Amino acid sequence: SAVIRKDFRVFPGHFHCHVCHILCIQILSVIAIPLIALDSLHADAQRMGYLYAVGRLPAVVIGLVVGAIVDRSDQRTLMLLGVAGSALSTLALALLAQLSLLDFGILLALALVGGVFTTFYDTAFAASVAKLGTPDARAPIHHANQTAMSAIQLAGPTVAAVVVSLVGAPLALWANALLGLAAIGLLTRLPPMGRRFDTHAQGIW
Repeated sequence: SAVIRKDFRVFPGHFHCHVCHILCIQILSVIAIPLIALDSLHADAQRMGYLYAVGRLPAVVIGLVVGAIVDRSDQRTLMLLGVAGSALSTLALALLAQLSLLDFGILLALALVGGVFTTFYDTAFAASVAKLGTPDARAPIHHANQTAMSAIQLAGPTVAAVVVSLVGAPLALWANALLGLAAIGLLTRLPPMGRRFDTHAQGIW
């Protein structure tokens, strides 16, 4: 219908922002950071395990709190917070690596900070998908979003590996930060998404 076609106009910006975010995560967490830890910092298997765990710790520890915040806040604002925080932590990592000032402790700290901001973004994004379009348009939009996300999740590691192999892990960090800035630009063009619940609604918080 005409209404559904109109609602789909919001979808590309929302989708393209998430593409940038997923590519950032694939380049940073899956390829670049482990390569830097192995090649530049000579991390052993135990340290690589610590690095993997630290990046995913925020989702486990603060996931419930972030969910409550997302329910009572504008999702676009929190997505912007998440993308901007991730981009800043990546810029710091790239600069320290470029200046040869990076050690494993700093790498762990930046991975933890990046994980916190990624948790905010991922939670806000999941909540925002349900708000795209009118009720009649949400089912096809959700279906298109799920199909596209599945394709990106499959292709993302390959694209990330190609980028890192072409320019190297340190330069890939700068490319990652540029993708984050692109995601910020796309998000600023989206309309505010409001909150899921009123701040005075009853809840566990």
